[in-house]
Amino acid sequence: MKSVHSDNMLQLIFCVLLIAHWANADCGESLKHDRDCEAYRCTVPVERRLDCAPGEISRENCLARGCCFDNSKFNTTWCFKALKLPQGICPHAECQVMPERRQPCPLLEERKHVTPGQCEAAGCCYDDDTYGMPVCFKRKVYPVAFPGMHLLYSHWLMRGCNRVNPFCRDNCGQKRVTRDQCLRWRCCWLPIVLEGPQCFSPST
Repeated sequence: MKSVHSDNMLQLIFCVLLIAHWANADCGESLKHDRDCEAYRCTVPVERRLDCAPGEISRENCLARGCCFDNSKFNTTWCFKALKLPQGICPHAECQVMPERRQPCPLLEERKHVTPGQCEAAGCCYDDDTYGMPVCFKRKVYPVAFPGMHLLYSHWLMRGCNRVNPFCRDNCGQKRVTRDQCLRWRCCWLPIVLEGPQCFSPST
């Protein structure tokens, strides 16, 4: 009887871990694919615009071709190609950084080859269509962690904040919370909110 009970327990534990893994893997997937990224894709500086439909001056015809249109400035390309989406997915607001403003990810700056997983684990953004800029680059905003008495603890907590996928951040505590309250709860605090909760739980 003991062996049967043990087997059942092992199966139960395995199922729980598997469900947790699936839940984490699916976190934010629908949100990533359902978001509108047109505004970001068309914020191309005038000097970097590539003609999408030569001679086209009609907004309707330009947009129908899947191009961007902007006729606010004369002697410029009005109908131009949009920025490509990293891995075909609209990036989180913190990762919508124009190519010429991208700064290398501090933890991976010395590496020549970086995978999307390594970049995300380092708390940075990944875009393999580099435009001559870094593949793995810094976010627009970084969270603040509790300043512990021990530097190692503070460093560990900060890494836990950075490792959370921006699409998967869970509210920590109440919706309306101050910075001091958030940090006292050992949660992560975003000084500027571009998308998602301002106070969220760190990864374990």
